[in-house]
Amino acid sequence: MKSDSGNVLFLILVAIALFIALSYAVTGSMRTGGSNEKTEATNAAAAALIQYASSLSQSVLRLRMSGNCSETTLDFSNSIFKKSDGTPYNTANSNAPSNKSCHLFDAAGAGAIPVPMPVGIRETPLDSAVQGSFRVAQVKNLGTDGVSGTQSANDIIYFIGGISRKGCIAINDVLKVNNPSSEPPVVTFSGCSDMSGGSYTNGSLAGSCIVSEANIDGKNAFCYKLNTGNYYQFIYALIER
Repeated sequence: MKSDSGNVLFLILVAIALFIALSYAVTGSMRTGGSNEKTEATNAAAAALIQYASSLSQSVLRLRMSGNCSETTLDFSNSIFKKSDGTPYNTANSNAPSNKSCHLFDAAGAGAIPVPMPVGIRETPLDSAVQGSFRVAQVKNLGTDGVSGTQSANDIIYFIGGISRKGCIAINDVLKVNNPSSEPPVVTFSGCSDMSGGSYTNGSLAGSCIVSEANIDGKNAFCYKLNTGNYYQFIYALIER
């Protein structure tokens, strides 16, 4: 009888041990699945941003090819991409045709729609510059290079700040841009302190920023870390000059 009781107790202990092991395995699996889901969401958001930027590039190309719009008559104004104070990043271009045939975000022009950055790659808490803007900068080895302030060498770019570190890495992975030591390239601007300069105002191409780093030189799209802090930013060249 004692032997039977001992066997029952042993089986109970074994069952408890198996239950604990199974619970641990299931919990671990759930954690891994959650991590995978977050990674997939980040990758999907990165791909969505790149696809959207590409669509803007195609829209700009159509305006230039079929709408007879020059680099200085394009209009990027819209009511969605705003600064933290509520004012627009890009105001109306006084050099654009009055019929709005050179407007990126108007049915009379390209008919594009301004779309804020996907949530999956935004930093937390959100930076004020999470939406988008159109600016002027010189990306080294992309088109023509020149000294800081050379207008003919400046590219027209789609720019976004407020990206998370993981989002920045995912963007570069999608674009096949190298993330050295599994970190986004660190960029020190030349000719300016940051991308707050180089605004595309009334078609001006007079920006002075030179963007350069070995892993992004010559690339038309990439994400990087600003050397002055944990700020991750995305550039997509709409017009290479």
